[in-house]
Amino acid sequence: MKAVDKTAPAGERWLAELRTGASGKVAHLAGGHGVQSRLIGMGIRPGVTLEVRRNDGRGPVVVAVGRARVALGRGMASQIRVA
Repeated sequence: MKAVDKTAPAGERWLAELRTGASGKVAHLAGGHGVQSRLIGMGIRPGVTLEVRRNDGRGPVVVAVGRARVALGRGMASQIRVA
């Protein structure tokens, strides 16, 4: 089984790494078609700015997407690269 490289390019971080209050613009959606479709359906797509409302280091990551609040599981939050 091939190891997955989870390092983000310089200047980018995974959403799950951001602390509460931080924000960033979505640079890339990783994962398969199903994950990407689900994220896009929630309004999370490249170019959109997200603000982390809650990230306690465990449990869901709550982000603001425009005027909406979305709770993402840590696995899904780890598929979103932000700059």
